[in-house]
Amino acid sequence: PALVFGYDAPLLALACALLAAGLVSFFPFMGPRLLAGLSAGGFLLAPVLAKGAFALGLDERLSPLLSESWLQRLGYWSKAVEWIWARPLPGWGLDASRAFGPGIQLHPHNAPLQIWMELGLIGAVAAAIVWASIFSGLSRPVRTPAAAAAAAAATAYLVFGAVSFGVWQPWWLALGALSALACILVLRARPIDV
Repeated sequence: PALVFGYDAPLLALACALLAAGLVSFFPFMGPRLLAGLSAGGFLLAPVLAKGAFALGLDERLSPLLSESWLQRLGYWSKAVEWIWARPLPGWGLDASRAFGPGIQLHPHNAPLQIWMELGLIGAVAAAIVWASIFSGLSRPVRTPAAAAAAAAATAYLVFGAVSFGVWQPWWLALGALSALACILVLRARPIDV
């Protein structure tokens, strides 16, 4: 469906998930820790990275290559960065991004920027701790297919959250919870003796 309808986010999430699974498969101890650092850094540095990208004019250079939906996302991200820097420590309040129209429709379509915008530095630190804990908890002394699958699922969730969905959408949170539950069950499963 992603290819037929021209959706880029699922393909990006799939590619990143496969990379994460490969990393955890080949480096079962350090791979998850690297993913932990990358995810935590992504949440902590999101406004700085976005502001730097806009300052370098990357959005203007990429805009001729992007579809309308990606151009809208760039606009949302630019507005979110402005509002983040206006109140970086406390943020604007839970689900406040819905009040920042017309610059942002509903939410910024980027989980780290939405967390920063609404919950400020404290929210970003909390999100970084949660995601670093999830990934570092997958670290194993030996290769484990279940850990690779869990890393892939978590990475796909993060990538989709970074380009598409609002953080507080109930169905999105439910999908994350069900995915986490499935990963926990697979990670704790014991082989059946026949």
